[in-house]
Amino acid sequence: MNWTVLLAAVGAVAVTQSIFLGIVNIINSREGSKANLYLGIMLIGLGLRIGKSLVYFYWTDMATLGVAIGGAGLWMAGPSLYLYVRSFIGEVISPTLKAILYAPAVAILILGPFYFRTIVLDMSLQRLVYLLGSGVIGLSILASAITYFTSQSKERRNWMYLIHAGVLAMAVMFVYQLYSPNIKAYALGALVAAVILYIINFKGIALKTVSASVRSQRQNLSTDQVLKIEADLLAAFEKDHIYREQKLTLGKVSEKVGIPQYLIRKVIQQRFDKNFNDFVNEYRIAEIKQRLRHNHRYTIEAIAGEVGFTSNSTFYEAFRKVMSCTPAEYRKKLVANKYGDEGAGSSLTSSRPILNTE
Repeated sequence: MNWTVLLAAVGAVAVTQSIFLGIVNIINSREGSKANLYLGIMLIGLGLRIGKSLVYFYWTDMATLGVAIGGAGLWMAGPSLYLYVRSFIGEVISPTLKAILYAPAVAILILGPFYFRTIVLDMSLQRLVYLLGSGVIGLSILASAITYFTSQSKERRNWMYLIHAGVLAMAVMFVYQLYSPNIKAYALGALVAAVILYIINFKGIALKTVSASVRSQRQNLSTDQVLKIEADLLAAFEKDHIYREQKLTLGKVSEKVGIPQYLIRKVIQQRFDKNFNDFVNEYRIAEIKQRLRHNHRYTIEAIAGEVGFTSNSTFYEAFRKVMSCTPAEYRKKLVANKYGDEGAGSSLTSSRPILNTE
């Protein structure tokens, strides 16, 4: 088989599969699993990067646009892996952080076709963009690996080993392509990267980590089923205070209550109109508010750690999202009101967050 035909066959399958699975995961993220959103973006980014090699070989008239799209995909793959891992272990992702991490990819996608076309005879800028993008992937792998393996999470550990090793191997192939001595060596790098991407997709589906089909938004549970799941869930949170566990994940809650993860996500979305992270954080913040009214000696940060928050930045972001003010501003309001009057006390001392249960 001719090497160009082999590249087309393997590359097209890997790219098509990865982009399709990426879209499926993004769609499924609407049910509450934000980690699926970043996983989907990562798969699309890697697919676009390999797809650039196909465009380069078979659609030379589109080469400039292909280079820009591939560069954008490369730059969004690394940050997506990092955000995926943080969201996977239950951390809240700041909108500011997301904007910063994805800004280079957006800039390359918008400005790349123009600037790459104007320097068609000079490949130095294109190579620099791709080299730095591969470096970002390397740094993202390091940051996400440290984040996950220091979280003491045992959930999907084999998958985490695979995805970090696989993306690292792909990044090495991307760098190899930049310095390949000839077109065949360049094609070899693309082929290896495509095979690795295919393995990641296949294993992710087998481990049920990568969504292979869109879960029906119209699938309804009976009223009795919903109420039973809701009761078990609230018992775990309000009686057992499971939300106090640091690095709490949907998988851990599922093991605690004996209910599949997708059903927990569905009930939280249906009954409370929230995603899992917001649901957990509202319980944590409700207890913080209660403690602040009755204990004025401890710092807010110390209390936040006791109810499950693992970092100050995550706590501040979650508190501001729920209360529309900073923790310090909230404490000042309590002091100004002599730690809350009776009218305010009803919302400050409630053991359950104010959630929509209608």
